[in-house]
Amino acid sequence: MAWVTPTSAIRVQLGGDYDALVKADGAIGYWRLGDAVGSLTATDASGNGHTGTVVGGVTFGQATPQPDTNGGALFDGSTGKITQSDSAFNLTRGPLSVEAWVKRGAGSSDAGIAGVGYANGYQLNWHAGATLYFYIGGGGNSANFNFSDGTIWHHMVGTWDGTTATNGIKLYLDGVLVAQGTAAVTTLSASGFKIGQNTTYFAGALDDVAVYPVALTAAQVAAHYLAGQWTDLSKDLTGDPIVLDYGVRDTNPATRIAGTGTLTFGLRNDVKNSGGVLGWYSPFNANRRPGWQHGNRVQYALTYGSAGTVYWCGRLRGIDAAPGQWEARTVTCTALDWLDDAARQNMTVGISANVRGDQAASALIAIVPKSPLRTAIGVGSDTYVYAFDNLWVTSTVFAGLADLARSELGYIGQRRDAVVGQTVFYENRHARVSNSALRVTVDGLMTGLDILPNAAEIYTRFRVTDYPRTIVPRASLSGPVASLGISSGRAALLPGQSIAITLNYTDPANRGSFIGATNIVPPAATTDYTANTAPDGSGLDCTGSLSVTLTAWASAAKLLVTLGGAQAAYITKLQVRGDAVFALNPAIGESAASAFQALYGDNLADVDMPYQGDPAFASNAAAYLSHVYTRTSPTPQIKTLKFCANRSDAFMVAAVLGDISDRVAVGEIVSGVTTDRIYYINAVKLTLSERGRLDCEWQLVPGDGNHYWVLGTASASELGSTSILAL
Repeated sequence: MAWVTPTSAIRVQLGGDYDALVKADGAIGYWRLGDAVGSLTATDASGNGHTGTVVGGVTFGQATPQPDTNGGALFDGSTGKITQSDSAFNLTRGPLSVEAWVKRGAGSSDAGIAGVGYANGYQLNWHAGATLYFYIGGGGNSANFNFSDGTIWHHMVGTWDGTTATNGIKLYLDGVLVAQGTAAVTTLSASGFKIGQNTTYFAGALDDVAVYPVALTAAQVAAHYLAGQWTDLSKDLTGDPIVLDYGVRDTNPATRIAGTGTLTFGLRNDVKNSGGVLGWYSPFNANRRPGWQHGNRVQYALTYGSAGTVYWCGRLRGIDAAPGQWEARTVTCTALDWLDDAARQNMTVGISANVRGDQAASALIAIVPKSPLRTAIGVGSDTYVYAFDNLWVTSTVFAGLADLARSELGYIGQRRDAVVGQTVFYENRHARVSNSALRVTVDGLMTGLDILPNAAEIYTRFRVTDYPRTIVPRASLSGPVASLGISSGRAALLPGQSIAITLNYTDPANRGSFIGATNIVPPAATTDYTANTAPDGSGLDCTGSLSVTLTAWASAAKLLVTLGGAQAAYITKLQVRGDAVFALNPAIGESAASAFQALYGDNLADVDMPYQGDPAFASNAAAYLSHVYTRTSPTPQIKTLKFCANRSDAFMVAAVLGDISDRVAVGEIVSGVTTDRIYYINAVKLTLSERGRLDCEWQLVPGDGNHYWVLGTASASELGSTSILAL
């Protein structure tokens, strides 16, 4: 049997997160052109929906943002251009900066990327009237900085400081100043700017175009360039195993969201590393590698034959440098996937009404500051009357996604991909049963097979709980949905002082019962807030000096209270009015007792579905779970499958490509496992050791290979009342 080996690489984006830097430095418009469909739309920074006009020859929706492959918007060099004339981008004010990643393609009529004056490619130019124009792609009649490497992405920034100084215009290429103005500029063009064409047309790809109302500094430009570039660290890897571990690591059917994925690897920290510097990878060493820091994006590339290259991407969260003269001079690094970002972000989202699961998932993903590079959001199976009202402001986005996954009986997590390595997915409950293609059959050639060893892990009964909702208009409530309990010991506000107060919504008739709320009204003086010079409400009325602004979320509101005037005062009333959303008596559905309870015990799996509201759904879902997990005869239930991928080409392809929700078959004569039962991958662990040994471990959950029930789908089977659909 041939021994096959993969190749791998560890890459890092030094200098931080490009998206975050763009936002932090104040972009008024930011286009990730690879994400656009049909029009140029500003999304990531301003959120104002500025659009431009697309004229022929431009292909949007490329697979990836720069600089991973040929992503971005592709221009054909003959007709393709985008004109931006949105009034919000009228460039008559200055100063300004415009930034883009540029990749020239074959057939461009431009000889290079220019600096200042009439220019080719990417240009700042002015005419006799000293009027500044800005063009991205498509040039004029000369070039003073040439590149002809059409296979490489280049980072370009043009800035104007808003003055008439001769050096007020600067052009940067790949983080370095390459040209600056030699003539004064007195006015800016009122026509906005053009992408892809001036006197000639641009051929190639553009991405991550940003416009700023400031002149970026040289340091900011350099940081943006470093953050957008992948740096290969493979030469500095130690001989320690590279371990990638991600997915749903739980056999309980109630666990439907992946845990935080991890990548661990070691780097040389002695003078024989690529920098020739002791402490090159110590994050607090004065001589550390420039841009090396916690939060860097890390990408793991695994390549093998017909499988091609598959990536995983996360952020560097652990840098453990071995200290002391006698320790091994290495650094153990840990990168975490996007689920870690979701677990760090609080639920600052409003209540959603009549929303599908995929729409709710997209809303949650959108509030995490560090967005996933790619998403794969399947259409949800149900529309929820209300969502998010059960999670308080101290809850996390991860918790909200976990609730959505359980309510769907689907799955949420991050998969690897062939583009950037970070695809966050929302998978409805039909996705797995409709996946009939086997990833691989492992029959007797595994290195390990864990059958559920504990009878308590074999579930024989299922209980599902869902929650019907009702809304009560504020006019029918006995009081506000949130109220601040005023204490005589409360400190006074000083003139000009602001404080932020967060109030959870509670039942006006029972302040110990938390609720959701919607249709929150702006706070009104006297009605919703008062202030006095004495804490008991006596003394002078200072309500007129108090201002209150409110940010409403699904289950809480944040109020920013500011005191003007010249006199200190106490808040003597503060409340929030809105419509209350109550969860009624929960509906509980239980499966019939399994015939194997006597054998395995009464092992209950409790599945909470907070956004489902149909009592019949709870009962049907419990019956469905019993059908999948218990069956009609005792069969082994696999927990983990392990195999050495190097043993065959088929195993190596399966290990490189195998991912969450892939279908596999397993057979093993001693354990009594037969290949007629279908399993799905729930978690992946890959360990790459020296000499290319790749050990693969999959955590599996049972699938229903003979029948399935399309739960809650109109005109499909209704379990127990019509039929069960055969695959």
